[in-house]
Amino acid sequence: MLMSIFRFELKYLSGQLIFMGAFAVCIFLGMMAPQGSYGGGDVHKNAPYSITVVISLISLFSVFISTLLTANVVLKNSEHQTEALIFATSVTKTTYLTGQFSALFLTMVFLMCSAAVGIYLGSFFMTSGGLGPKRWQYYVYHLLLFGLPNSLFGLSFLFATALLSRNLKTVYVTGVLMYVLYMVGSVLGNSPLMASSVLKTTQNDLLPVLMDPFGLTAFFGESRWWSVAQRNHVVFGLEGIFGWNRLLWIS
Repeated sequence: MLMSIFRFELKYLSGQLIFMGAFAVCIFLGMMAPQGSYGGGDVHKNAPYSITVVISLISLFSVFISTLLTANVVLKNSEHQTEALIFATSVTKTTYLTGQFSALFLTMVFLMCSAAVGIYLGSFFMTSGGLGPKRWQYYVYHLLLFGLPNSLFGLSFLFATALLSRNLKTVYVTGVLMYVLYMVGSVLGNSPLMASSVLKTTQNDLLPVLMDPFGLTAFFGESRWWSVAQRNHVVFGLEGIFGWNRLLWIS
């Protein structure tokens, strides 16, 4: 029964214009991303540092996609008043909701992977002078470190909100508040994206860094003073403040 619900929801999602548009946007953003400059002109467009920045930023955009898809899937039965009919059958609420969430998460995984593929393909349209070695492992690693955990967090929060509120506006407001939470953490933690000062890492200032559910504040803080060589070759690890940030928001 669970697999039947999962397949039904997945088919429903794949036929939505929201999904098709999101897929096109993810591919486009991914292919255009290598054209930007991340960490300085001497940093390779496909360096581990550049890939981290791009995938992290696209994972921020995924919150917007998750908001639209979650509202569409979770609230459709409330709007059409078909919930009583569904739960009058042998389908339990737990099974039904698990099928919905699984379909939504697999859809977000597909979209984030599409963006990563777009980033990889985009590097082939650039002159070799601004590129380093093309290693697909970098893309997979940073998807696992940033892209998928951030998508899972955003989707889980929005899914729970939709279930509890059964209100479309509340889901949209929650999506906006997640961006606000990120910006508050970035400002208080002095992320380079939001401020020009040095990241604070004293005991009293760790809280703002941990408040960023997407991990960007911790990443930019720990890699802020990396040399060009480090940004071109060092793969960011799951340690230090960033490790605590990931543990907090993924657990």
